[in-house]
Amino acid sequence: MQRIDLPSPATDTRLDEAISWLSNAPPTDKAAGEWTSIATASADASFRRYFRVTSATGATAIVMDAPPPQEDVRPFVNMTHLLAEGGVHVPALLAADEANGFLLLGDMGSTTYLSALQTGNCSGSIQAVRAPHYRNTMPHYCGARSRCFRIGIWIDTAALRSRTMKRIRWSVSTPH
Repeated sequence: MQRIDLPSPATDTRLDEAISWLSNAPPTDKAAGEWTSIATASADASFRRYFRVTSATGATAIVMDAPPPQEDVRPFVNMTHLLAEGGVHVPALLAADEANGFLLLGDMGSTTYLSALQTGNCSGSIQAVRAPHYRNTMPHYCGARSRCFRIGIWIDTAALRSRTMKRIRWSVSTPH
């Protein structure tokens, strides 16, 4: 597999393990064939890393590398299922090696929600249109509440709404 701007083999053992796992994981789409390249997709402020893999046909997916014992992918997997069942648009879980901290996820692209709002056909200032778009996401997250409640997970909708509105106010007032 071609590594794009990544360390060479044997210098990043976790990356080598991820590539090995990918070669043994069942194909997600037989028409796409094997993965031919891997590149950094993003990183966050934890031990997790994300790589975008591409097949010969151009199909892409995301590899999450969450090294145990620093990270545990099981809560992510469980919440992904819960949110999807509640109607929230989440990345598809294509393959998992929970014990070793590897997930293969559907690729939702590299465009963030905010940048889509900023570059969309929005008339007026972005601050004026941003808040309604964020508010439109609330029913999806709160709609998952009844599904989560049935299996014993309580989501405090009022607290969720309050925190979300604080983020919206911060986002609208913060220059980007």
